[in-house]
Amino acid sequence: MNTLMYCFIGITINLTSKFSMAYVLGRFKGRHVTFINNMYLILMMIPLISGTASALNLWKSVGVYDTWWHVIIGSIPFFDYYFLILRSFIQGLGSETIEAAKIDGAGNFRIMWQIIFHMHIRE
Repeated sequence: MNTLMYCFIGITINLTSKFSMAYVLGRFKGRHVTFINNMYLILMMIPLISGTASALNLWKSVGVYDTWWHVIIGSIPFFDYYFLILRSFIQGLGSETIEAAKIDGAGNFRIMWQIIFHMHIRE
């Protein structure tokens, strides 16, 4: 059962949270976005492999290990290279597509999931 949870719930959470963050940091400008982007890049440089055993002990002591919450929280992406690929893809898109969608009345959420996400899947 845990394998199925990781396969379906984990991948869905991982993809949606990573793609959403890449969209925000790839399309919007400002001091806050630059700060978050720089922090994300700095945190990518810290190796997280050494914390795996201590994280497992933490999950067990809190009582979350082998539950749905462990799958959900453990599936949130922490600073990997695929985020950089997504962000670069989104930054490389022409603004014509986004402007055409805005003229048609699409908001940011709709542009992100119905246009850019599907363009990324086809690439």
